Amino acid sequence: AAIIDELEKLARETEFAAGYQRVRTPHIAREILYKKSGHLPYYAESMFPPMQLKREGKDVDVKRQRFEALNAIVEAKKETPEQYREFKELQHELLDSDKYYLKAMNCPHHHKLFAAVPRSYRDLPLRLAEYGT
Repeated sequence: AAIIDELEKLARETEFAAGYQRVRTPHIAREILYKKSGHLPYYAESMFPPMQLKREGKDVDVKRQRFEALNAIVEAKKETPEQYREFKELQHELLDSDKYYLKAMNCPHHHKLFAAVPRSYRDLPLRLAEYGT
């Protein structure tokens, strides 16, 4: 443990001297993150298989019924702004993929960190450092 601590200390000092910011991101993410970044089509074969989240229960059934009712209203173009907002929220919740992947690379997560704060070109290059597991 002492050797690892010393190596990590050296790495932190080196990263700090080079202008890197240390970050930590989750080790699991929804499928959409890797699809949006373009990583999934290229790296899916070398990634762990996805984990599927099962949505079940009374609450989910009620939400599905409400979604179907709102869908009919939206298709008839008779929705109020509140109904449309609720429809979009339910659509996002019920229809988005329930697949989760273990993090195989940092890029997509770091893209989210970059996009989370308004930045100028003067902020570039943004150097982020993160250790794997």
